[in-house]
Amino acid sequence: MKEFLNEVSLSHEEDFYKLENVFDRMADRGPLTNEDVFKPLRNGFYEIKVGVLRVICFVRGNGIFCTHGFIKSSQRTPVEQIKTANWIRADYYLEYPQGNAPVVEDEP
Repeated sequence: MKEFLNEVSLSHEEDFYKLENVFDRMADRGPLTNEDVFKPLRNGFYEIKVGVLRVICFVRGNGIFCTHGFIKSSQRTPVEQIKTANWIRADYYLEYPQGNAPVVEDEP
């Protein structure tokens, strides 16, 4: 996820700053209700949509966990992206069965 954000901060600067704004709002208020920005997918996943940027995430307890991001290439979310999210979430549940994952803060 960090590599994706670093890449799009340079290649899609305007959308990147809008995505940062969405992350800030979600940190303050929790999941958004605007489906144009925070769209439910299947299998308990959500898609954060900003311009051509997409971030797949899931909700566990009071946390929103981003699995990965990608640049939109079609109208529908590609099945491969959902499969990738499933693998990442499965790894998360194995590593943090109690849901006590560390909080990742912005770097100075």
